[in-house]
Amino acid sequence: MKMAPTTLVKWLPAIALVLIVSISVGQCANSNNNGNLTLDNVPSDHVYQSSGEYDEGGFPLPTTWGLIDSFLNTISPASPPYELITGVISGQTAFSVSLLTGSISSLTGNLMGFAICFIIGALFVVIFPIVALCFCCCRCCGNCGGKMYQKEGNYDRIKRVVFGFLLALCMGFIVGGVATAFCVNTFTSQKVESLPQDVVDNIDDMVSFVTYTLQEINFTVVDQLNYTLTQVTQDLTAIDQLVGVPVKQELSSIVQPAIDAIYPLDNSISSTYNGLVNINTTQASVEDMWLEVKTRVDQAFTDLTSACASCTGSCCSAPSAPDFTGLNMNADWRDINLGMGHGSFPQTVVDSAIVSMADVNNADLSSAADEGASNFNNLPETLKNTTQSQIDAIVSTINGLSGSIFDLLSAATSQLAGIVGQVDGYRDTINSFTPFIQDYDPYRSYALIGFYSVLLVIAVLFLFGLILGVAGYNSDVSPAHRGNCSHCGGVFMMAAVGIAFIFLTFFMLFTMLLFIVGGPVDRLVCDPLVSGELFAETIDKKDALGPGYFLGQTLFQNGNISLTLTGILDDCEANKAVYEAFQLDSYLNISALLDFQQFIPDIGSQFTNVTGDLTDVDILTPSTRQILIDFRDSPADNINWTLFKEELAKDLTNDVNSADDLSVLAGLLNTFASTLSGGDVTTFQNLATTLSDIQTNYIAPLLTERDTLSTHITDLESVTSTIDSLVNATIAAADSAQAHLDSSGPTLIAQEVGDYENRILGYPDQFVTYAFNQLENEIGKCRPVYNLWTSLINSFCRGILESVNALWLIMGWCIFFLLPATIFGVKLAKHYRRMDRDDSSGNAHTRYGSDGDMEMIVQDGHGSNHFSSNKVAPSYA
Repeated sequence: MKMAPTTLVKWLPAIALVLIVSISVGQCANSNNNGNLTLDNVPSDHVYQSSGEYDEGGFPLPTTWGLIDSFLNTISPASPPYELITGVISGQTAFSVSLLTGSISSLTGNLMGFAICFIIGALFVVIFPIVALCFCCCRCCGNCGGKMYQKEGNYDRIKRVVFGFLLALCMGFIVGGVATAFCVNTFTSQKVESLPQDVVDNIDDMVSFVTYTLQEINFTVVDQLNYTLTQVTQDLTAIDQLVGVPVKQELSSIVQPAIDAIYPLDNSISSTYNGLVNINTTQASVEDMWLEVKTRVDQAFTDLTSACASCTGSCCSAPSAPDFTGLNMNADWRDINLGMGHGSFPQTVVDSAIVSMADVNNADLSSAADEGASNFNNLPETLKNTTQSQIDAIVSTINGLSGSIFDLLSAATSQLAGIVGQVDGYRDTINSFTPFIQDYDPYRSYALIGFYSVLLVIAVLFLFGLILGVAGYNSDVSPAHRGNCSHCGGVFMMAAVGIAFIFLTFFMLFTMLLFIVGGPVDRLVCDPLVSGELFAETIDKKDALGPGYFLGQTLFQNGNISLTLTGILDDCEANKAVYEAFQLDSYLNISALLDFQQFIPDIGSQFTNVTGDLTDVDILTPSTRQILIDFRDSPADNINWTLFKEELAKDLTNDVNSADDLSVLAGLLNTFASTLSGGDVTTFQNLATTLSDIQTNYIAPLLTERDTLSTHITDLESVTSTIDSLVNATIAAADSAQAHLDSSGPTLIAQEVGDYENRILGYPDQFVTYAFNQLENEIGKCRPVYNLWTSLINSFCRGILESVNALWLIMGWCIFFLLPATIFGVKLAKHYRRMDRDDSSGNAHTRYGSDGDMEMIVQDGHGSNHFSSNKVAPSYA
């Protein structure tokens, strides 16, 4: 698809306008993190038919291409005449035959090698037929080695080996060349067959490129704009969240601690009341258990005393008798106010504290605190209700933006969309050539196969001749009596020589024509095109075709814009966006097009009417304050637990063997009982069992309950130790927070409204930064443009032209090795063919008799043969 520069210039404003509109209107974010937009890139999963990559085939094709380049660089080392090309392109120099003839001296480095090679080929075409004709004619007359006689020498064996090796080596090179030729022919057929489809694929890719660009613009302008405007509208209608919540959060540093402090106090009230009740209940249980233990311990002491008094062995005085004199209660965990002079529990004070805490506990401080918290938490809703009319006016202004943007986009994209409709005609034209190529390319392939088959036949004849000659050769047989196998090998070699004489001239002529066409075009045109040097040294040079840069002047009428074809291709190879590759920033005034305020000029002034009033918000209600005061004045934190805790810390009994563990005394009694006899054994064993039962079933549970009671007291003390300070601090914090809310609330609202305005107007600013990045790096990535260029260059310069060059290279290669092969074949055939006679004397030669002995044949002057019966051993000089 070809586009004139003037047409491209006409379309550039439309293209640029569409791209810039996509920036101006904004793009939706996938997420909105407190006003910070996270914006999606335009879709990048585009699929193109052409990859722009070139498959140069497998071995030996890359080596062949390398040989072609090396050979052409050797015979034409100079750079193309860029000054001459620049002069012709710029019109300063008229292209003519006289221009070429006058530039011969400057083109020596470019063309001299081609001329020399062509002259060598022409000399070959002229001289080789003459040499071949003379060779054939002379041999027909028995000259030039045509005489069927061979005088064997001492070095014939070495000659055969050397000539055979050199011939086989030449045939190896020729067969390798022919095999490469068949590979090149297959490669060429594949390239020619795929050429129409490759071109169509690249045209389709260009259509897809335009289509994808439109989709990217639609993604930006249509799909994402709706989302963006929705975000703006949602933010405007969410002033309670975006202004009220920040105001509440700002005030919460003072207000929220005051509210939060009330809830722990509610827990303290509950913990204090429950602690008092738990202590009272647990102490009652401990007192009952203590009385039970005391009764049983006293009874055990009485029984022990009685048992020892009646013991035959007088246990009280026996050395092994246990000491049970301390078996009585040591600690007294009963109520101190029983009036009996014992006990340590302050029952009266605890009962009084429980009664006074009951009302405070039932007041439900959490619900009272919830009321104050609700007043504060409803601050955003209060703000929204007081600013609804102002926000509605701003939303109305924003909603008017969408229509004008879509109208602007529709007018701009219609011109781009028109490009797609022009492509079908080009595609149909190219597709019409496909049957033609498919029908006639096989003939080209057949012709080349025929050419190279002749070379292959020559090589096969030489190889067969060499194989048959070596296999059938017998050094004990005279040249005139060589076997059929050896003779056939020599005939094959001469047949190969004859075919070579017939066809080599035509092959060289064919090689010359291909070489003189393909070589200079490859070296002077394709190499600079593939490397990009042709553009860099001509139209991309500043002031080369006029003032400034040619493309900048042609497309943008500004020669100072450093736009070059090399730069465009490099950028498109890197898949950069059209905006950067074509340097549209030098052509378009982005700043003016990115002025989002032109669409919503009055929105800033409308925010000045947004205010709020927070005077009705109460932090601490009067009922909540009274609950806190009653809790502070309760007697729960004034109970003196010192005496009772000291009593709880004492050992339960005075047993000298082990306090609080009667099982030790029980063990001693069992040991003592083992030293007695009669009924005393049973008595003391029963007493030991009683003590163990008291320890297990009464003392152990009592001690566990004592520990629980001790824990309750410790927990209560930790709760009540800070009651006064917590309540006073909470009331003071609530008063301070209320004062701060009343005085600083309006100021904070004004500040947050300013931030809110910046957030709303910050969306387009964020999007401008993002969209400019999209325009530079994402929208309209131009890799298909580079793929189209490389496909054209690859198809012509690398696919077709390299195949042409491979033909003359391989043909020349085979001819080069056929010349020495012809010489070696002629020389070697003399060693394998059957000669007419053995000796050059002309009057005698030898033959073998029927018995295998050699006979001398003598020819007289009349032509008669006389056989000598003398038998001699065969001998050849």
